[in-house]
Amino acid sequence: MSRHTIVLMQPERTRASRTFNDYAAGTPYGWRYMDAFPCHTFKWVNASGEAHYVKYKFKCDQGIKNFDFDTAILTCGKDPDFAKRDLFAHIEKGGSASWTVCVQIMTPEEAVNYKFDPCDNTKIWPDLPWVEFGKLVINKNPENYHRDIEQVAFSPGRLVPGIEPSNDPLLQFRMFLYGDAQMHRLGVNYHQIPVNCPYRAKEYHPMGRDGPMRVDNNGGFEPHYMPNSMSKPPCASPDPRFNWGSTKVTGVLERKNASKHAGMPDDDYVQVRDFFNSMSETDKEHLYSNIASSLKLVNKQDIIYRFIASCYKASPAYAAGIQKAMAKEGRPIDNKLVEQVGKGAPISDVMHAYKASPIPMQSQ
Repeated sequence: MSRHTIVLMQPERTRASRTFNDYAAGTPYGWRYMDAFPCHTFKWVNASGEAHYVKYKFKCDQGIKNFDFDTAILTCGKDPDFAKRDLFAHIEKGGSASWTVCVQIMTPEEAVNYKFDPCDNTKIWPDLPWVEFGKLVINKNPENYHRDIEQVAFSPGRLVPGIEPSNDPLLQFRMFLYGDAQMHRLGVNYHQIPVNCPYRAKEYHPMGRDGPMRVDNNGGFEPHYMPNSMSKPPCASPDPRFNWGSTKVTGVLERKNASKHAGMPDDDYVQVRDFFNSMSETDKEHLYSNIASSLKLVNKQDIIYRFIASCYKASPAYAAGIQKAMAKEGRPIDNKLVEQVGKGAPISDVMHAYKASPIPMQSQ
């Protein structure tokens, strides 16, 4: 029920319904056959301090390949480690998997006048080209799974010089929360585990000291505060070259929808509509069926109608396809109610006379 509720309560999340689609964002046929497209906006900063906004994409060189719904369910039960085993076995036989790394680049001037907030992680930049700049290649299996995989501590707060965070509030939140989670899981000195630090890196950070499993010089004789009169160069103070650049901020900070599309009720559905219209008829039929197979288990009628109404706002054909699939699952949907809710009628006004239908029980 969670995915349906998120979409209907936060219209900007309607793009999340694409995860029900077999082709573009369904259940991948292993990790070798999927793209990666981080939702966050970052900044690239050059040596002169000039910043540009960027979005990344890792384009799968093997091509996209997904399970259909029925096969995904069967594989999940018979071989839940399929993706892991598929990649390991492929590399063990001498194979590799690669992704072309691409980036979209936006100037600060373009960002100010862009049609929506470029840091809005619920949207893509549909009109900027992707520029290829590298490859990610996996061609070696871990020597020890616990050491090299289970102890990996990913966090978007760990950025190399030249890459900085944007004002995306979700990114800002994740930057400290992910690090906190890793400290809870692996200990406060998780950054000293070899897989989590650059090869042969020499670290000097006297303000981060002590704690279980500390194995370096722990800051030596240096004080644990800055500034002080006892530290010796070149470690007397942090290098200002690696400070994040300043960011100009204007407007009002408040807990509500992004101001750039306030008063634009269709704005959250434009990209969903474009994606839906780009799908083949076969992919659309799979999308309807996949949604219905999950939605049929929801017992609150208002959630069902509000979810389908949200899809209706993206495209009436989208909602009609889901309704048809729901009828096949024994959960008929009143199209008139969907249209009323989709056009803005309060759910309480259109549901008061509706009698809930029972949920068909699965055979044991």
